[in-house]
Amino acid sequence: MELKYEKSTAFVNRLISRVEQTEGVTSESKLALIGRVQLGSSLSTETVPESIPKMTGPLGDSIIPLPYHYNAMMRDYFGITYQFISEQQREEIAASDWFVEMEPWPSPNAIRVINDIVVVKLQK
Repeated sequence: MELKYEKSTAFVNRLISRVEQTEGVTSESKLALIGRVQLGSSLSTETVPESIPKMTGPLGDSIIPLPYHYNAMMRDYFGITYQFISEQQREEIAASDWFVEMEPWPSPNAIRVINDIVVVKLQK
């Protein structure tokens, strides 16, 4: 569980930094995280599962699978408050042609600002 926590907080810290450095981001910008980031490693997918009894909690790669998890971590661990878009807005953006053409994280082109919404295309 410590490994999941460390990997997740390191990723969110990196994500916040990239968002803050993106041109066009303002304090009023909303955040759209679409997709899921893969934080896997052989340590978390093979070594740990083979070394401990199967139980809820320690297995898996991340503690941030959904946007509201990111929101909570950003707010509670980093003191950063972004307004996240609605699920309907997420679905509309994910279905758009320009989003489909975006490169996924960690590409520098994985973040775009459209109509004051910071869109981050995570991995699939």
